Parts: sequence; structure tokens; C-alpha cells
Amino acid sequence: MFEVELATELAANPDCIGIQFVGWKGLGDANKAAIDAVQKEHWLLGLDYIPGAQKQPWWMVRSPDHHPYMQGEGSPNEIARNVCAIVNQRGATVP
Repeated sequence: MFEVELATELAANPDCIGIQFVGWKGLGDANKAAIDAVQKEHWLLGLDYIPGAQKQPWWMVRSPDHHPYMQGEGSPNEIARNVCAIVNQRGATVP
């Protein structure tokens, strides 16, 4: 349910325009959109889900070099806001 709430926040946030959010369940997932996405430069967002926690730990890296590495903790709304700001470079430049 947390992933659905996060996807909803990403879809509803005007700061996320131009960002494609593709879910991937791991090895063996034949999601064509995810397979296509990883063939290009992309950001990888991971959630270290803790059942019942109101705020969830998250991390993200840019492919292909895996730099920069970002992390935080938040609600779906907070995560969407931070992730979209990072991806759309609306904050500081972090090489």
C-alpha cells in the first residue's frame, strides 16, 4: 500500500512533471517499462520498508555511475517531494 501511496503522490505533484516512475519487483520481473528504463541513464529509488512505520527510509542513486547517493526518511508525500526535487535538479548541485 505504501508503494501505491508513493506512486499517487508522484503522479499528483506538479514538481514531478517529466519523471517516469517505474516499479520493479527484482530479478525475474519481466516489466517491459522497467527493462527499457534501465537501458538508459536513470535514477534508482529504493525503499527499506518497515511495516507500520509512518515514515519510511529511502535511498536513491543515479545510473550508470551510482553517484550521487542520496537517502532520507519520510511519508509518501515527503519522499515524492524530495525525489522529484533531486531528479529535476531543483536543489543544490551534488556531483
